[in-house]
Amino acid sequence: RQLAWALACLGRTHLIRDELDEAEEALTAARRLTEAERWTTFIPFPEALLAEVWIRRGRLDLADEAFQPACALGCSGDDACWEAYSVGGVGLLRAARGDLDGSIELMEDALTRCRRQRDTHRWILAYVMDALCAIATSAKHPRAAAWITDLASLAGRSGMQEFSVHAYLDRRDLGDHEALDAARTLAIDVENPRLRYQLDGEGRSILDDLLGVT
Repeated sequence: RQLAWALACLGRTHLIRDELDEAEEALTAARRLTEAERWTTFIPFPEALLAEVWIRRGRLDLADEAFQPACALGCSGDDACWEAYSVGGVGLLRAARGDLDGSIELMEDALTRCRRQRDTHRWILAYVMDALCAIATSAKHPRAAAWITDLASLAGRSGMQEFSVHAYLDRRDLGDHEALDAARTLAIDVENPRLRYQLDGEGRSILDDLLGVT
């Protein structure tokens, strides 16, 4: 179980860095170990992240097949973190299929689930908020700016600098022409090659990056 946990966290790190081959390998191994241990309550974690890898690869049907049991198990286990990963992942899948309004509703649901328990990790809260902001920005949702402010506030208070950078990039996509310079300044100390690509990708939104759109 310790190895399954470690591999799931390693896979998540590779996913954050957009190292999809390495992420898929680690998360597949984590899921296999979890199933062998019959650790049912933990399965939603590697399974939902593996489905995110498949979204970025354009394998939406495969992602859908993984999200369904992950979502069911995550919700039945009453764990806010696993629920957020799985429900938020289904929201990303909706966005990948072009349903931005439905995606936003699911992301709001995932955010509510995050906040239901006091001990929910702040990182997963920011992770869901980050995706919500990206989708709302692309959809030109009337609450997009407010959600971005919430993400920036949470990231700033918690020292999650990469999410602060994403908030500025979302503001750039909403038309703030000074936001990109602020994002580049904040990104200097962040060791993630994917972030450099996000900063340099002209015409590419954060949502494009989340969905693997080239």
